[in-house]
Amino acid sequence: MKQIQLENALSQDVLEGHDIKFEYRAKMVDWIVEVLSAFGCSDQTFFLTISMMDRYFDSLRQQGRHLQLSELHQTGVTCMFIGSKYEDVIPLLMRTVFNKIGHCKISEKDILAREKDILISLGFKIGGLPTPLEFLDIYVEKILSSHPDKNFIHKMAVYLTKMAVHHQALYSQSAVMIGSSSIYVALKICEQMRQTTILTKELCSALCQVSDIKERDLIESSKKLLYLAQNFETELPGMSNLKKVYIPELNKFVQ
Repeated sequence: MKQIQLENALSQDVLEGHDIKFEYRAKMVDWIVEVLSAFGCSDQTFFLTISMMDRYFDSLRQQGRHLQLSELHQTGVTCMFIGSKYEDVIPLLMRTVFNKIGHCKISEKDILAREKDILISLGFKIGGLPTPLEFLDIYVEKILSSHPDKNFIHKMAVYLTKMAVHHQALYSQSAVMIGSSSIYVALKICEQMRQTTILTKELCSALCQVSDIKERDLIESSKKLLYLAQNFETELPGMSNLKKVYIPELNKFVQ
C-alpha cells in the first residue's frame, strides 16, 4: 500500500488550474458526508469518493483540461455513484442519484457521461490509491487489538480523518500520514476524556514502527490536525455535517 501510494502520489495542489477554490471543494466534501451518511454508505465509500474526486482533478490538470465551478456538483455526485457501486453491498442506484441526490437537476445522460470521463481519466483504477481509512484500520488493529477503548479510539480517529480531508493544509498529505496522525490525536483526546494515560511511549513507538513514520514528523502533522479539531468552525465556517453525524456516535462512548 505504501509503495502504491508513493508511485501514484498526487500533486500538492490538485485544484491548480481549475476554476474551483479550496473553499468550494471543502463544501463539497461536507455535503458528501451528509449524503453518504443519510443513505447508509460505508466510511470507505466516503474516502474512495474523495480520493477519486481529487485524482480526477489532478488527472485533468495534467491533461491540460480545466473544470469549471459549475461542474463540481456533477463531479461530486458522480464520484459518490461510482464509489458506492464499487464499495457498498447495497449501492446507490441511478434513480436514487438522479431523484434524491441530484434532485433531478443533473440528467442521467450527464451522470453517465461524467462517469465515463472519470473512469477513463483514472485508467479505470477506482481503488487506485489506498485511502487514509485503510491505513487507519490496519494500524488500530496492530497497536490496539486488545485495548478496552479500541472502538472509541477508532471511531474518533475516523472522525478526525474525515475532518482532515476537508482542509487545504491536510488533505494533500499522504494517506498514511493522515491516518497515523488521526490515531495519534484520537489517543490524546481519549486520554483527556478518560483522564488516564493512554498514549504511552510504547504505544507511540508502536505507531511509528507500523507506519514507518518518524516521531517528529508524526507529532508535527498531529499538531496541525489537533489545531483543526479545536478550531474547525473558525477554519471552515458553515460546515456542520461532520459533527452532526459523528458527535452523537462519539457521545455513546462517554455516557
